[in-house]
Amino acid sequence: MTVRYVSREEFLSKLKDGLKDAETALSGEQSAETAGDEVRTALGRFTGFFGIRDRTPTQMIEFCKQRLSNPESIGFTGFGTSREIAVEDDALVAEHLAAQGKKAFVVEECVLEGRFPEWAPQMELIDMPGTNDIDPFRTAVTEQAQSKVAGLMLITK
Repeated sequence: MTVRYVSREEFLSKLKDGLKDAETALSGEQSAETAGDEVRTALGRFTGFFGIRDRTPTQMIEFCKQRLSNPESIGFTGFGTSREIAVEDDALVAEHLAAQGKKAFVVEECVLEGRFPEWAPQMELIDMPGTNDIDPFRTAVTEQAQSKVAGLMLITK
């Protein structure tokens, strides 16, 4: 399995955009709860990456602003690179794909190749977290993937 990490430039650009949306949410006239939900949605990927999901919306914004103003403090050096991971290594797979580590929030793409004789050659398997997830970032990942495909097939046991 090959994972490709998002580029540093794209990460910082999306962080900047997310901060703008989060600050707009806090300055609006909606309830504090609604504003907090909008901040969490805007900064979803980053709250997971930085491990700050338990903080208040204002603290999340301030933390992310600090990282944006000093990108060296982010502490991840794999931006824009690819890495091979053995599918048998459950811990590494979970760290990169199951949001059990910060790397899951910077994986741009994961490619799993092999022989799948029952499938048509043009079919691709896309593992998506689902919709209405408690983590807004995971829902956004699913919605983004769905917007790129011509059709969906649900595979169950």
